[in-house]
Amino acid sequence: MEQILYAGNWKLDLRFPGKKAGVAIFLLLSLCLLGVNAHSFSMHRTSRSSGGEGTSVYGKEPVYEEEGISDIRKDLITQIKMDRAGFDLTSPAGESTSGAGENLEVARKEVKRVDDKMTAASESLGGVIPNTGTTDTTDIIPVSVQIHYYGNGGIPEETVINYETMSAVGADAPTPQRLGKVFDGWYLDAECTVPFTGTLSDNSGGFLYAGWKDLEYFRCNEQGIITACVGEGAVRDGLLLLPSESCCIGIGAGAFSGMEDQITDVYIPANITEIDPFAFADLYNLMYIEVEPGNPCYYSQGGILYRTDGEVAAYPIWYLQAE
Repeated sequence: MEQILYAGNWKLDLRFPGKKAGVAIFLLLSLCLLGVNAHSFSMHRTSRSSGGEGTSVYGKEPVYEEEGISDIRKDLITQIKMDRAGFDLTSPAGESTSGAGENLEVARKEVKRVDDKMTAASESLGGVIPNTGTTDTTDIIPVSVQIHYYGNGGIPEETVINYETMSAVGADAPTPQRLGKVFDGWYLDAECTVPFTGTLSDNSGGFLYAGWKDLEYFRCNEQGIITACVGEGAVRDGLLLLPSESCCIGIGAGAFSGMEDQITDVYIPANITEIDPFAFADLYNLMYIEVEPGNPCYYSQGGILYRTDGEVAAYPIWYLQAE
């Protein structure tokens, strides 16, 4: 009687009874029951369309091999991700893989792992996954993210910056200028109702818009000239502190209407370069005017305001009396 049995590449020696033979028989029977060729799995997907259902093969690379799981092509996973019609793992002969046991479960976990990476990348890009045909999932993140910064009434009118990653968006953003208004940050919409907080919305299109607000305590026209004072903070203990923001460049006549009796001293910063001849005419309690050093158009001496050419531009109430 033959004492050696052959099954494929397996050899069972019956000449050694006992535990060793029992273990060998158990392994042989397990392989026969499994009935799955672990070298020849391919990914099949059931597609659904208006024309009906059908099964198409999206890839022929092995999903499972003896030594481990092979790389799954990104374009295969991308197509499955973008159209979840359902998929099954089957052998070329159409045999069900439901009995593949732990080995098949490992393969499915590998598919899910790559799928999760694709999902994370999709969320960081607003739901868009470019199909680059590479096998490295890190290549899914674009090399450059282009953002358009619109001045929204300010200058520059538009600035385009390319960022290497989505998380870098907002870095080195420009600071636009607008006469009469203070820059109030970047917004996702031109109406400035949704502020940009570091994350772009799905429909932003890579566009950000400058937001603007009025000066505190002052109102300016589009030329940057003060036309009015608002609130009690403009004058403190008789001192009028004019705004030092670059968006404000001058003072118009009647700008201090309603506050004439409160102002005794005026401090003019370097950015104020245009002062109407009648800007201080009604300030009947004005005693002193001082100009910040470095002002290109004005200077002060003894509380009197002078132009750089030496001409008197404005003076306190005592000036004419002293003469």
